[in-house]
Amino acid sequence: MAPNAELLTASEAAVVAAVSVRDIHRLIDESILPDSFVGEGKGRHILAAACSLIAFYFESGKRLTAEERLWTIKNAEPRLCGDRTLPALLKEDWTFRHEFLTIDLRPFLRRTSERLARLKQARAMVVSSPEVLSGTPVIRGTRVPVYDVAASVAAGIPRDRILAGYPSLKPDQLDLAALYAEAVPPRGRPRIRREPPRDASVITERRAGARLNQLTTARRAVSSLPQVLGGTVVFKGTRIPVHDIADMLANGDTPDAIVRAYPRLDKERVRLARIYAAAYPRRGGRV
Repeated sequence: MAPNAELLTASEAAVVAAVSVRDIHRLIDESILPDSFVGEGKGRHILAAACSLIAFYFESGKRLTAEERLWTIKNAEPRLCGDRTLPALLKEDWTFRHEFLTIDLRPFLRRTSERLARLKQARAMVVSSPEVLSGTPVIRGTRVPVYDVAASVAAGIPRDRILAGYPSLKPDQLDLAALYAEAVPPRGRPRIRREPPRDASVITERRAGARLNQLTTARRAVSSLPQVLGGTVVFKGTRIPVHDIADMLANGDTPDAIVRAYPRLDKERVRLARIYAAAYPRRGGRV
């Protein structure tokens, strides 16, 4: 991967490729997307140009076999793994031929480039400053929280009502707010610390003990080895990062959906991912 290459988070790549976040992780975990397109560190990062291949893989699934799609990705990889931008790549011929098979990737690059441009607009629209709502991300030039607008759009509130409630906004900013929230999901609310009354007394440690036992079980279910994803914490016997599963839960994916996307997991291990990530936030590969 070129040092100046444009990288996206998994959720940003999902928006640009028009797929789900779990589809992004699936292509990486199953080595469908070449390693040259993926950067590991504080979360996974995907080369922006690779989103065109991700979109191609899923959109062409009903017309091409898996072997034909993988052949196309393999042949396109050397031309996409540099630091050239999508608009520059669009000037080239992206037709691949093999015996009777002819595939043109240009439409996928074009649509990916358009969605990436919209994502950049959404990013530029949102600002965060300690002096404005204590750092809450807001729409530039206003004090309107971007996630509040996105929630209104997601709830199906009529656009004219949203604009009436936020007269400083323009219609296009509603779409950009929804796009931003999808690409940069809000973090969960911090837990509220509930102190017992001053005259209360502790009569049992049972709940604390149960939580400790769950955490111990979670620790035993994971491993971290230098030769597996550079020491990333994964479920034992797999290459599935524990924190990626926790992120999917935080983003609203159900345990059933995650198990369908990752057949090697079961609901119990999905539950343990949440427990482990809460106790050990993502900050490297240490177990």
